[in-house]
Amino acid sequence: MEPPVPARIGKYRIDEVLGRGAMGVVYLGFDTIIHRQVAIKTMASLTSADAELRERFYQEARAIGNLAHHNIVVVHDLGEERGTPYIVMEYLRGTDLAGLLREGQAFSLTDRLRILQQVARALEHAHERGIVHRDVKPSNIRVLPDGGVKLMDFGIAKLGTSQMTLAGSILGTPDYMSPEQVRGEASDARSDLFSFGIMLFEALTGRRPFTVDNAQGTLYRLVNEEAPPLQRLFDGGSVPDALASLVHRCLHKDPGGRPRDAGQVRRALRDALREVAGPDAFESLSADRTLGQIVRARTLLDEGRYAAARQILEGLDAGGTNGVEVAKLLRRCAGAGTAEDLVAQGRAALAALDYDAADAAAQRAVETGGDSPAAAHLLDAVQRARTVTRGIESARTALAGGNFELSKEFLAQVLQADGSHTFARRLMSDADKGAATREALEAARGAARAGRFDQAGRLLDDLGEVPAPLRALREEVASWLTARRQEAESRAREEERREQERRRRARGGEAQKAVERGIQLFGEGRSTEAIAEWRRALELDPDHLLAAQMLEEIGET
Repeated sequence: MEPPVPARIGKYRIDEVLGRGAMGVVYLGFDTIIHRQVAIKTMASLTSADAELRERFYQEARAIGNLAHHNIVVVHDLGEERGTPYIVMEYLRGTDLAGLLREGQAFSLTDRLRILQQVARALEHAHERGIVHRDVKPSNIRVLPDGGVKLMDFGIAKLGTSQMTLAGSILGTPDYMSPEQVRGEASDARSDLFSFGIMLFEALTGRRPFTVDNAQGTLYRLVNEEAPPLQRLFDGGSVPDALASLVHRCLHKDPGGRPRDAGQVRRALRDALREVAGPDAFESLSADRTLGQIVRARTLLDEGRYAAARQILEGLDAGGTNGVEVAKLLRRCAGAGTAEDLVAQGRAALAALDYDAADAAAQRAVETGGDSPAAAHLLDAVQRARTVTRGIESARTALAGGNFELSKEFLAQVLQADGSHTFARRLMSDADKGAATREALEAARGAARAGRFDQAGRLLDDLGEVPAPLRALREEVASWLTARRQEAESRAREEERREQERRRRARGGEAQKAVERGIQLFGEGRSTEAIAEWRRALELDPDHLLAAQMLEEIGET
């Protein structure tokens, strides 16, 4: 069962889940102080044995936090919420490079080289500051709507002074590893350049040079085989000499045979870009926003914002290099449908509890219908339904775990969205009862600890039916109370025994003194007074042998 979505992490409001993985969850959040959207990356619950994973998570924040470059994702904050570490980063729109490469020939060679040139700039900046990424791959490259590029996910980055990597360990993604990574050897900045070379090869040919059907085969080829001939796989004509040379050097098995640094790679890409685009076109490439506009239009379409996407696409040259892609996206716009149709679709999806489909239809309806009240109402209904469903699920999970206060927080959000939600009110009553029961149990424990056993017992007796998550706690408190009561009774009995023994010894001492006075009085001829002392001694200590013996000798037994 997936963990509940928190309402907040630190000062950040949580709006939705962007992705889940084995290591944790990434949320779309909102900084309620600065008023901006952020991406919040959390780490899954850790045990004490996972100290290295926790340290690697914090290392990612330190790695990016020490970098300030427009081609590297920005870290805003680092913290820990209820034992869960989290990193707050800028929220990046757009598409990752892996998605763009899957589009085949949708983007020109010039556009692809411009993207990779920006990646090289990011690596150059990181390497100059002693940080090796170690997981350079297309899915870690985000292409922004304006055509800019961001290098992301420094989760296994190596700091210049870090000793995090264990000897013999393999870190990275198999398809994009360097030979030294496969062998588990120490890797430096040149390892990133090998991974970059694989990415460059893929951008040129549409395929990865060493990948086969299984990971073992891929790793073997990475270490032992050369990349296939670039010219044979490249379908865009002749590969520019500067580009072919760069690919060949980046994919050299020996790190010493690769480019000296990422700056050398960036300059080689610049030369290749000049050769591909031509001197005149090259001078104006920095102002060319076609790629960014296409990426932005695709993002808007994915969000259901057809009108905005159409406005961007209609302003592009349909006969240019990217004309095929522009035409394809315009056909998607044409199938958007009317606002009324979309509202009907959204309502049907909402009734079927398909919130993603309902939300997409609502967004498209708003875009298509402008200020349509029905579309706005549908969008609001979807948002409230999401809040209610997510809140109920989170509240029930918190209730089942005995976290009644957290459950009440979730339910308060639900009731704010839908004040007449009967089930939420019933759960709120259960949460209130659970919280009161826990408070009574803690009070009983405190009373028992203070020795007020009767009060503790009454508190337990008055509980009635205890919620399931607290039954173990009730038994624990009851057992603890019984043990403390028995201990108290045992101490009382021991104290009573000691008091009796003290009194017995005191009487024995008094009896002994009485016997001694009697002997003295008897010696003085004062037998009546002596007999009285001996009899008093026997009253004090019936087992006093000397007193009994003295009385027996004078016939006074």
